[in-house]
Amino acid sequence: MRQASNHVRFFLSVLLSVFLLFPLAGCWSSHEIEERSLGVGMALDKANKSMTEKEFDEQEEYPKRNLITSTYQLITPQVASSTTVQGGSQQKAYVNMAETGDSIHQMTRELSLRRETSIASQHLKVIIIGEALARTYSLGKLVNEFLRDNEIRPSCLVLISKGRARDGLESKTAGEIPAFRLAGMVENAYRTTRILPPTSLIKLESNIESGTSFLLQNVLSANGEIKFAGAAIIKGKTNKMIGFLNEEELDGLTWITGKGKGGLVKSFDKKTGQLIVYEIQSMKSHIEPYVKGNSISFNVHIESEGR
Repeated sequence: MRQASNHVRFFLSVLLSVFLLFPLAGCWSSHEIEERSLGVGMALDKANKSMTEKEFDEQEEYPKRNLITSTYQLITPQVASSTTVQGGSQQKAYVNMAETGDSIHQMTRELSLRRETSIASQHLKVIIIGEALARTYSLGKLVNEFLRDNEIRPSCLVLISKGRARDGLESKTAGEIPAFRLAGMVENAYRTTRILPPTSLIKLESNIESGTSFLLQNVLSANGEIKFAGAAIIKGKTNKMIGFLNEEELDGLTWITGKGKGGLVKSFDKKTGQLIVYEIQSMKSHIEPYVKGNSISFNVHIESEGR
């Protein structure tokens, strides 16, 4: 009996050792990082030239209208780790690729005809929508694909560009990835009253479904330089852009709503003419509406602490 018991113990120990090997096998269904292109940014612009009905009908396979140009910002391990200096300047740490069509999903798949690696969108940081496109189509239609795609995270930031959106994905600084820079710039709201609270995809969906008008941060791009400059106004009934608030108007709106986290107020001493700068540490506001007949007015009480 003792010998049989020893055999059972030996068999169980061997069986347990075999089972312990499985957790050490790693992720056998994973993809090698060297075989993926990471999509970190996307820009949507109105196409320069739309296809005519006749040209569309004459296409034999895979028809598409040239309505939207999508620009994808990709980083690959080969590009990101490259330190090769060519012509005295460091190679870019990203690659921008553009496709034109009428389906964002289709355009993404067509990149497979031009790249040897598949695109992973789980790390998409920012989506920039050009002014001309935002005035033409509702945001609900433009972001519908992203809201349905289970690869794209709902925390992805959405911005509006005054001008071409794809310019916001360019940089003249060696080693810099524009999508990461834009995602990081929204964190500077504690230093200025001219940056709106970030609007993610999930927050944008809420704004669209509410049917009320709202604002999206505007980004201005020129010669590889990027700046947050005011905000785009989105009309609730159509979800289309109808205009902009400039930087001073956005500054005033932040004070009225009391949602600022920081910033500066500049003035001058009336007696001496000397410059006075007040740094905001906190603010809050209380809005009281007054209705008299068909007229409505507001009293806004604002309090702030600073130095």
